[in-house]
Amino acid sequence: MTVYINGVRVHQTARGDVIVASGRKYLRVSPRTGLSRVVTHFVEMTVEQNWTVRVRRGGHRLLANAHVFILANDRVEFGLDQFQRPFFQPVSERQETIICRLGLLKGTVCRTIVIMLFTC
Repeated sequence: MTVYINGVRVHQTARGDVIVASGRKYLRVSPRTGLSRVVTHFVEMTVEQNWTVRVRRGGHRLLANAHVFILANDRVEFGLDQFQRPFFQPVSERQETIICRLGLLKGTVCRTIVIMLFTC
Protein backbone atom coordinates (compact mmCIF):
# COMPACT_ATOMS: atom_id res chain seq x y z
CA MET A 1 0.00 0.00 0.00
CA THR A 2 1.32 3.46 -0.90
CA VAL A 3 0.06 6.83 0.32
CA TYR A 4 1.32 10.31 -0.56
CA ILE A 5 1.09 12.99 2.14
CA ASN A 6 2.23 16.50 1.17
CA GLY A 7 4.57 15.06 -1.47
CA VAL A 8 6.03 12.46 0.90
CA ARG A 9 5.66 8.83 -0.20
CA VAL A 10 4.69 6.39 2.57
CA HIS A 11 4.75 2.74 1.52
CA GLN A 12 4.15 -0.45 3.47
CA THR A 13 5.49 -3.69 1.99
CA ALA A 14 3.80 -7.06 2.17
CA ARG A 15 6.26 -8.02 4.95
CA GLY A 16 5.23 -5.03 7.06
CA ASP A 17 8.27 -2.82 6.41
CA VAL A 18 7.44 0.88 6.24
CA ILE A 19 9.31 3.11 3.79
CA VAL A 20 9.05 6.89 3.88
CA ALA A 21 10.70 8.77 0.99
CA SER A 22 10.85 12.42 0.10
CA GLY A 23 13.31 13.49 -2.56
CA ARG A 24 16.76 12.45 -1.36
CA LYS A 25 15.55 11.52 2.14
CA TYR A 26 14.71 7.90 2.90
CA LEU A 27 13.55 6.11 6.05
CA ARG A 28 12.90 2.38 6.35
CA VAL A 29 11.71 0.56 9.46
CA SER A 30 11.16 -3.19 9.67
CA PRO A 31 9.20 -4.57 12.63
CA ARG A 32 10.01 -8.12 11.45
CA THR A 33 13.82 -7.73 11.40
CA GLY A 34 14.15 -4.80 13.84
CA LEU A 35 16.16 -2.80 11.31
CA SER A 36 15.85 0.99 11.04
CA ARG A 37 17.62 2.92 8.30
CA VAL A 38 17.81 6.63 7.47
CA VAL A 39 19.50 7.90 4.31
CA THR A 40 19.91 11.53 3.28
CA HIS A 41 22.28 13.37 0.96
CA PHE A 42 24.40 14.05 4.06
CA VAL A 43 24.47 10.85 6.13
CA GLU A 44 23.45 7.18 6.25
CA MET A 45 22.42 5.68 9.60
CA THR A 46 21.34 2.15 10.48
CA VAL A 47 20.25 0.61 13.77
CA GLU A 48 20.02 -3.17 13.74
CA GLN A 49 17.98 -5.51 15.92
CA ASN A 50 21.00 -6.24 18.16
CA TRP A 51 21.45 -2.48 18.71
CA THR A 52 24.43 -2.26 16.37
CA VAL A 53 24.62 1.33 15.15
CA ARG A 54 26.28 2.20 11.84
CA VAL A 55 26.77 5.75 10.63
CA ARG A 56 28.47 6.80 7.40
CA ARG A 57 29.18 10.25 6.05
CA GLY A 58 31.40 10.27 2.99
CA GLY A 59 34.52 8.30 3.88
CA HIS A 60 33.90 8.56 7.62
CA ARG A 61 32.30 5.61 9.38
CA LEU A 62 31.20 4.66 12.89
CA LEU A 63 30.26 1.22 14.13
CA ALA A 64 29.12 0.68 17.72
CA ASN A 65 27.40 -2.03 19.67
CA ALA A 66 27.63 -3.54 23.15
CA HIS A 67 30.98 -5.18 22.32
CA VAL A 68 32.93 -2.92 19.93
CA PHE A 69 33.35 0.69 18.93
CA ILE A 70 35.08 1.64 15.67
CA LEU A 71 35.69 5.01 14.04
CA ALA A 72 37.22 4.98 10.57
CA ASN A 73 37.97 7.14 7.59
CA ASP A 74 39.46 6.08 4.26
CA ARG A 75 42.94 5.68 5.75
CA VAL A 76 42.79 4.53 9.38
CA GLU A 77 40.46 3.02 11.90
CA PHE A 78 40.45 3.41 15.64
CA GLY A 79 38.32 1.72 18.22
CA LEU A 80 37.84 -0.52 21.19
CA ASP A 81 37.62 -4.28 20.82
CA GLN A 82 35.35 -6.58 22.83
CA PHE A 83 37.87 -6.49 25.71
CA GLN A 84 37.80 -2.65 25.74
CA ARG A 85 41.39 -2.55 24.44
CA PRO A 86 42.09 0.35 22.07
CA PHE A 87 43.45 -0.31 18.59
CA PHE A 88 44.65 1.91 15.76
CA GLN A 89 45.44 0.52 12.32
CA PRO A 90 45.49 1.42 8.65
CA VAL A 91 42.38 0.42 6.71
CA SER A 92 43.10 -2.47 4.36
CA GLU A 93 41.92 -2.38 0.78
CA ARG A 94 39.30 -5.01 1.66
CA GLN A 95 37.97 -2.68 4.38
CA GLU A 96 37.27 -5.46 6.81
CA THR A 97 38.29 -5.69 10.40
CA ILE A 98 38.50 -8.90 12.35
CA ILE A 99 37.08 -7.79 15.67
CA CYS A 100 37.45 -10.92 17.75
CA ARG A 101 37.65 -14.67 17.84
CA LEU A 102 34.95 -16.19 19.99
CA GLY A 103 35.72 -19.64 21.35
CA LEU A 104 32.48 -21.15 22.47
CA LEU A 105 32.49 -23.09 25.72
CA LYS A 106 34.26 -26.42 26.25
CA GLY A 107 36.05 -27.17 23.01
CA THR A 108 33.40 -26.27 20.49
CA VAL A 109 34.24 -24.63 17.20
CA CYS A 110 35.90 -21.23 17.30
CA ARG A 111 34.10 -18.59 15.25
CA THR A 112 35.60 -15.51 13.67
CA ILE A 113 33.48 -12.40 13.53
CA VAL A 114 34.30 -10.27 10.54
CA ILE A 115 32.62 -6.92 10.23
CA MET A 116 32.52 -5.31 6.84
CA LEU A 117 32.75 -1.59 7.36
CA PHE A 118 29.99 -0.07 5.30
CA THR A 119 30.76 -1.61 1.96
CA CYS A 120 27.06 -1.65 1.12
